[in-house]
Amino acid sequence: MTPGRARLNLKNMKTALLTAIMGLSLAFSLPARASDEQVKAIREMFQAMEIEKTVNETLGATAAMLAAQTENPVKAKPLMEKFIQETIGFKAVEADMIKLYQTNFSLAEVQEITKFYKTPAGKKLAGKQSELFKEGAEIGQAKLLAKQEELQKIIEQVNKK
Repeated sequence: MTPGRARLNLKNMKTALLTAIMGLSLAFSLPARASDEQVKAIREMFQAMEIEKTVNETLGATAAMLAAQTENPVKAKPLMEKFIQETIGFKAVEADMIKLYQTNFSLAEVQEITKFYKTPAGKKLAGKQSELFKEGAEIGQAKLLAKQEELQKIIEQVNKK
């Protein structure tokens, strides 16, 4: 092989390698951009749904309930609130929630949901969500309490076996 030919082959190899690298980077960057677009859309949806507010209100009630079960609820409440927020508060779970929504909804679906939450009915639903969750939990708790004896019998029956 002559030196000129070696340079030509090396030049062709460099060109082919550069072309392959550019092709791969393009292939990998397209999904990343789509993913970035989807993440942005999901964050916009969360904002329209007022998810952070709903989660934090619900967790505030949970912290208060946990604090009430201690010997010193007044002292326990801020400690419980801090623990809950750091562990399962919106900021602590936001990245996981984004992945969850990415897995379950397409970009178009996220945009459609966001559009709904920007309507008057969607805004009303978002504003009442934590109240509805709380009242729904109270309904469920009341129904369970009303059937507490029956539930206890089922538990006893299971434990006997």
